[in-house]
Amino acid sequence: MLASAHLAPELVAVCLASFVLLVAGVLALAPLERLRLPFTVALMLAGLGLGAGLDLLPKDPEQGGAIAEWAAVLDAGSHLSPQLILFVFLPPLVFESAFGLDARAVVKNLAPIAVLAVPVLCLSTVITGAAVMACGGASFGMTWPAALLFGALISATDPVAVVALFKALGAPKRLGVLVEGESLCNDGTAIVLFDLLLASVVAAASNGGGSAAEASFLAGALAGLGDFAAVTAGGLATGAIMAYAFFTLIGRAISRRSVEVTLSVVLAYSTFVVAEHFLHTSGVMACVAAGLVASSYGRTKVSPGVEHFLHAFWETMAFAMNALVFFLVGLVIARQVPLDSVLPLLPLLGATIVVVLFARAVGVFGSAPFLARLAEVISLPYQWVMWWGGLRGAVSLALALTVFTYVDVEQPSGSVVSLPRELRVTVLVLTAGVVLFTLAVNAVSMPWVLRACGLDRPSLLDRFAAAYGARERIRAIEETIASMEREDAAMPEVLDDLRAEAAERREAVSRRLGEVGAALLADPESGRRVAGQLAASIERREVLARFARGELTEGAARKLLASVDALEDAGKQGQPLPAERRRNLAPAWESRLLARLEPLPLLGSLARRLRARRLAEEVEAAWGQTLVHSRVAETLAALLAEEALPADLLEPIRARYLDWARSAREHLEALRKHFPNAVRSAQTLRAGLHAVRREAAIVEHMAESGLHTPKALADALEEIRRREAALCFRHAERLDLGTRALLESRVGAGGVSEDALSLVERWLISRSYMEGETVHEGALDDAAFVVVRGELRVYRKDEDGREVLVGSLGPGDRSSALGLGETPREVCVRAATPVNLLEVRAAG
Repeated sequence: MLASAHLAPELVAVCLASFVLLVAGVLALAPLERLRLPFTVALMLAGLGLGAGLDLLPKDPEQGGAIAEWAAVLDAGSHLSPQLILFVFLPPLVFESAFGLDARAVVKNLAPIAVLAVPVLCLSTVITGAAVMACGGASFGMTWPAALLFGALISATDPVAVVALFKALGAPKRLGVLVEGESLCNDGTAIVLFDLLLASVVAAASNGGGSAAEASFLAGALAGLGDFAAVTAGGLATGAIMAYAFFTLIGRAISRRSVEVTLSVVLAYSTFVVAEHFLHTSGVMACVAAGLVASSYGRTKVSPGVEHFLHAFWETMAFAMNALVFFLVGLVIARQVPLDSVLPLLPLLGATIVVVLFARAVGVFGSAPFLARLAEVISLPYQWVMWWGGLRGAVSLALALTVFTYVDVEQPSGSVVSLPRELRVTVLVLTAGVVLFTLAVNAVSMPWVLRACGLDRPSLLDRFAAAYGARERIRAIEETIASMEREDAAMPEVLDDLRAEAAERREAVSRRLGEVGAALLADPESGRRVAGQLAASIERREVLARFARGELTEGAARKLLASVDALEDAGKQGQPLPAERRRNLAPAWESRLLARLEPLPLLGSLARRLRARRLAEEVEAAWGQTLVHSRVAETLAALLAEEALPADLLEPIRARYLDWARSAREHLEALRKHFPNAVRSAQTLRAGLHAVRREAAIVEHMAESGLHTPKALADALEEIRRREAALCFRHAERLDLGTRALLESRVGAGGVSEDALSLVERWLISRSYMEGETVHEGALDDAAFVVVRGELRVYRKDEDGREVLVGSLGPGDRSSALGLGETPREVCVRAATPVNLLEVRAAG
């Protein structure tokens, strides 16, 4: 039997976590929606109720048995250490928030998010802290440093409940990005401020407080501004670097779900610990950066069959941590804060709630005119929702628990410090009260706010997707009814009833589709935009599906997804579909940098290897564009045949995708002509990967059909995994772009003596360019090179300043091969395909 007098911390942690998650599971099944009671509020109330009820239970194990032992565990759980809260609860909460975000959408809205998360949060901190002191906070143990500490922790927002409503009611995507992005970043800012202010509060407590301590706090606050910037930047850099390294490692764990998930957990905690404990930067900012890198760079590093499970795992982890934090706050208040300490705080709590809402309003509405100059305007309805949707949640509670449990904490100097009990109680009660109010009032009333602002109406694209999806479901039902009829699986009258119900639903859905089509035709501009968004969405899913099946390599998938991103951005700005899709997506600065590095002795080799890698990605992306664009055109043709959308909207887009597919196919043929070995190697790798993943799907299907024993299934999957890993680690053959290799490819390996090759090699530089890059500008006589592989096109401007094609250069052609007349003319030479050149070194 357990000894209740002394319970090991490990045992308390395990038992408490198990009990809280059991309570969370029971509450999740309760009819909370009908009671309009948020789940997290129910958890806190459960903690309060159980904590208050412990005094009614027997305390002696000999009399109470297991009940007394569990009561002892719960009582011990109300005495938490600050380190447990910071290092166990916060990392997964912050990492999951960042991991679930669209990193690209956050970057696009970075200006408003950064303003709301840094200066606006700092302003809110000052307003809240000053108001708490003005409303009599000093009577409850609050000092100016402590009031600002409370202002920082209560300014961190938690959008979980609001974002769930956004998705359910079809609110605009940008609104969700702004709310989630701001919450993620202001969590980090709030915690950095909290750490700096907590150090000041602890220093004041260790010095006995008083006016001298507050004066030193003001001086330290100014000095802390530099620390704030350094700590934030250091945390972001630490998280980004570690996440890049971890996901490079995860990319080598092919189809090993347990390894990939475990490494992601290690990443979340290790970034926090390394940044916070070893580098003394912001652990929270490190988790933010790590999560954003995971949601962008890590997306194609995770095995295709693991990505969905990884997201589900982190959602479960966040659920568990939220449950623990909310329950423990209720438990701690019930066990350690007497009722006679809470009642006097109620007037201050009421004033604090008003102040918190006021500070939020000042920040959101006051910053809007300034934000309009930096980025896309945030409309007034968006501002109202962002103000009222600024809920407080687990992060604020975790920080408040850190303050409350700051008792007998050893400092780096060796001294032991405890914060005053009155201050700790005030911070915890005020925080819990504000959190409960925002969850019970703001979150519950948010549907009415969205409706009042007109943001609950689904877009035309949402309406089409819902109606078309309903029609596809009805089609599946009709096929099931037909199958049951063939198998005589149900009585005819039962099937007739099902068939009649399906027909009635089909008629209603057809009316909805007709209404959507009429609305799109009534506003042609919106109709074209919606049709373009639909096509881009189909293309994105097609890229991801082919990547999952092994038909696209990681590099090709990344390039094609970037191309879809560019297409969506252009569509949102009202631009028409381009005649050509950009194929070379490498940044221009990269090409210029590599061109400068290629002549150098050591760095030139690195530059040429990177050029060869870009060429391999170009080959893979060209094949991918051919497949994906053709498939999108087929899908759009099927929608046309079903009359799902008006032909006037879909047909031009389908025709444009056919043009893009044809152009990609021609580009691939040009690559085959000039780089046959590279194309063959890339396609061999891609075909092998596709085949092995298809084999894995067949094996799993056989297991579901009962045709595989567990051992046979495990052996088959392990064999397939080894072959898949071998293919993934075997990169496509990369060209040797060194000067000697290009020389030998032109004259033949044995056609010239070694001495002659060495002599010529000293005077030549190997250069490579991707499609569309500029090779030379100026007089053609100033250029001295020979084309080894690929094709160049030469342009010059006419009298009106327009570029005119005057010729082309292919393998074996020299720069002097074009006769442009006796008078030198300014020309521009561009790569029509990827190109390898040998250029004569400049004299000297």
